[in-house]
Amino acid sequence: QRHVDVLADAGIIEDASKVWWDVRPSVRYPTLEMRVSDICTHWEDAITIAAMYRCILHMLFRLRR
Repeated sequence: QRHVDVLADAGIIEDASKVWWDVRPSVRYPTLEMRVSDICTHWEDAITIAAMYRCILHMLFRLRR
């Protein structure tokens, strides 16, 4: 959030919705948005990507302890 605030204060962006990351915190909900899932043409690919993100988040949660 600090990085977004710095960009907004400097007039580089209007707000956090103008930042396009592969993974970003949602502006409206307490979730992460993963943009790559928007381009899947096969449901198997979408499930695989979701599983990979879940594994990454599980690892990050374990490292946090």
